[in-house]
Amino acid sequence: MQAPTRYRSGVAALALMALLLSACRVEEPSRVGKEPAPDRADFKILETRAVDSQDRPEAGQRATEAGPAVQKLLNDFYTGAFIDPDQWGDGTHESIKGLFTGEAQGHVGPNLGGLALADLAPRIDRVYPTKQEAAKLTFMAEDDLSLPIGLVNVVFEAEAEAKEGEDSPVKIIHHAIFWLAREGDAYKISAFQAALSADTETRTAAWGGMGQ
Repeated sequence: MQAPTRYRSGVAALALMALLLSACRVEEPSRVGKEPAPDRADFKILETRAVDSQDRPEAGQRATEAGPAVQKLLNDFYTGAFIDPDQWGDGTHESIKGLFTGEAQGHVGPNLGGLALADLAPRIDRVYPTKQEAAKLTFMAEDDLSLPIGLVNVVFEAEAEAKEGEDSPVKIIHHAIFWLAREGDAYKISAFQAALSADTETRTAAWGGMGQ
């Protein structure tokens, strides 16, 4: 399923995401070794809205009601991609693949380096999140007030405790735009743009949402 035309963006947008990663670094006391690392992501959605051609108040209410389903998707994704070592699978991250639509799943593997720890996982013991935010969640309302398509902008920042012999801590910043498709009572990722920075290394990932 392709993302709606109004939300397609060019390659320049993805390049800008990568450049913004370095600008978003904030120096703060390290959390590594000073508190328990969480077992699960805990995202906050800062703004939820519906785009409705009829400007019906009910559309906004439906968007608010749908928000927790997207919050669960984000928590499941970032838990498997970054937070829970038991789900890393030495960098294969099999648990996150079911969070994508069938069409998108085949593009997860080739883009895994920009979506998750991937080959960084064997170097890392635990991850300590410092920022878990979805700045804006937008749904497209249909005539029947259903919300089959959405778009969410996400920022995840963390410090990772590296394994013995590796430089530690590792600063992680992940920016992502996820296009969403409703399947039953849940939402799945139908397209994505993402950029992952681990210290000085930056990787990007993109599929759909740009007219592919």
